[in-house]
Amino acid sequence: CAMAGAMLRSRLLSHQALRPDICRTLGFVATRHHGASPMMAGVLNAQSAPSFNASSPVSVRPLVNIGFPSLTAKSDIMVVAPFAIQKREKAKLRDPEKPKRPMSPWLHFLADFRTQGKAKSLGHKEVVSTAAKEWHALSPTSRRRFEEPYEVQKKRYDILVKEYVESGKKDAWKRDPAKPKRPLTAYLLFLQDFPPHPELKLTERAKLAGEKWKEMSAEAKRPFLQKAADAQAAYEQSKKAYKASGKEQAWKEKVGIAATEAKSKAKAGASKLKAKLAKEKAAKAKAKAKAKGRAKADAPEKPAGRAAAPAEEVLKRLTACTVIPVVALEDVAHAVPLAIALREGGIDVAEITLRTSCAVECIREVAQKSEGVCVGAGTVLTPEQVDLAVEAGADFIVSPGFDLAVARRCRARRVLYLPGVATPTEVMLATTRFKLKHLKFFPASCFGGVSTLKAFSSVFPQISFMPTGGVTEANIGDFLSLPNVMAAGGSWMVAPAAVKSAAESGNWSAITDGAKSASAAAHAAHKK
Repeated sequence: CAMAGAMLRSRLLSHQALRPDICRTLGFVATRHHGASPMMAGVLNAQSAPSFNASSPVSVRPLVNIGFPSLTAKSDIMVVAPFAIQKREKAKLRDPEKPKRPMSPWLHFLADFRTQGKAKSLGHKEVVSTAAKEWHALSPTSRRRFEEPYEVQKKRYDILVKEYVESGKKDAWKRDPAKPKRPLTAYLLFLQDFPPHPELKLTERAKLAGEKWKEMSAEAKRPFLQKAADAQAAYEQSKKAYKASGKEQAWKEKVGIAATEAKSKAKAGASKLKAKLAKEKAAKAKAKAKAKGRAKADAPEKPAGRAAAPAEEVLKRLTACTVIPVVALEDVAHAVPLAIALREGGIDVAEITLRTSCAVECIREVAQKSEGVCVGAGTVLTPEQVDLAVEAGADFIVSPGFDLAVARRCRARRVLYLPGVATPTEVMLATTRFKLKHLKFFPASCFGGVSTLKAFSSVFPQISFMPTGGVTEANIGDFLSLPNVMAAGGSWMVAPAAVKSAAESGNWSAITDGAKSASAAAHAAHKK
């Protein structure tokens, strides 16, 4: 509201229709109108400022076009008052003998509307807006019921105000008559002696006098400066005597300023103390949170639920197995026979991908009923899948890509995580952010295969990879011959057609033979 008032003030002061006496007292402009913006309505207390209607020099029309679309030509009353009235921290002081301004017809209508039953179910803003709509809809005849009492009260109010002003009570309330008046400055003394120019406006005359004052020499200004200095010295002495006499405090107590100042001082002290306590509380909370965070960071994370096998042991088994079957099962009944067939063929590690609805149950069956087989979960995309897989019995987690949420959950569950990477950027993200040293290279055949891993070995010598995707019995030797490859994943020995055929016949020897062949090729290449 202060910013709006400053804008209105600057715009209105440049309007030619304003009278100089209004310009001198103008500090804030708002509207007391019917149905306009609630922010503007009620900003000023209409009891504490003179009002001007649409026929006054302060017209409504300039206000409509300066950035407030809610102000319309129906805003029939303008209120002009010093901005100091709006300071909320200062209590509104009012002379008890000052006549009270009567309520406008609109306020009479609003008070009557509030007594109606339909207004009780509405909020404050809804009451005002609804009443405003009904007020606009009233016919001139219906409005007379509220306008006639106001006209009578207004006439009586004007008479009382005139008597109040003429009695001198108004000036005595605003300022102690015994208080010394501040003397004029040298320039204002010069302005008093400046010749009148009836053809010029007040502002033009003041501008002309200002230019003349600037052009005057120091010798010409000396009489005015000396007179102003003498008046200032006399004013300081009178002011000192006035304060020593106790008249100032007596006047403050009379008009209520003393009590207001004491209340404001106490409130300011309380606010300062409250701010200090709040600052100390915030500092303690910050220090506590910092200490708690440090302790939490230092404390090892406790896994929830089932604990997976230690990552070091799982890595040893993966490296020893060298070839990791990537399995996709459609039937839970196939899980255990397949795991046993692979183990008999020399492969005791299997990755069961979460690509089917029964994958988690398959992991559970293998973990519980296939002794000596290390089972992991593949194609893990979410933290929830990490929990399901670990609880089912998975001892390592494999993802097609790197995901921060999955990585965090694997760290919390203390389970080996092998995220898929394909580019140097992905490798750096996984290794620098989460300090991972063992990654899945996927899809290997689409991203350069052996040549890419050779290039990785020179820039990432501490990182080992498990290539998957396009790895076959024919090329597994090429991958495992590289120093930065710990194992390779493939699905040729557990193809869906072969698994289905073995399950239907009940003979899993073909799977066992395929596992023996793959394991022999892998170990031969790894040794080489």
